[in-house]
Amino acid sequence: LLEDMLNRGVKVGIALFSKKISKGDLDVFGLGVSNIGDSDKEFEISYSVSAYNTQKEVIYNPDDAVHIIVETPEFTLKPNEQEKIGIFVRVDKEAISGTYVYTVTVKDKEAVLPYGTTRFTMTVP
Repeated sequence: LLEDMLNRGVKVGIALFSKKISKGDLDVFGLGVSNIGDSDKEFEISYSVSAYNTQKEVIYNPDDAVHIIVETPEFTLKPNEQEKIGIFVRVDKEAISGTYVYTVTVKDKEAVLPYGTTRFTMTVP
């Protein structure tokens, strides 16, 4: 599915963008990046998170109990090359139940504006 998205010309995408991950578990989201330009590009990945508990109240400091590891946070792609990157999510047993929304930004190091952004959502029961 991710490869199909990239082959259709999507620059940045996540194939399965919503998952339920239980406390104490580890899971992975697949991020795809495609260089549709005509020159080599150096990319870097960053993310931000907003989180809400089951009563729709803000969860402050969600990174304290939900940990994100980007498999390859910086990489270079030649024109028409694609990269598939794992975004690993580990949910501590002490995590607050709720919805965690991550915005992933892929930046071309030589550009001012982001190359692309995508989101994924995780529900912690």
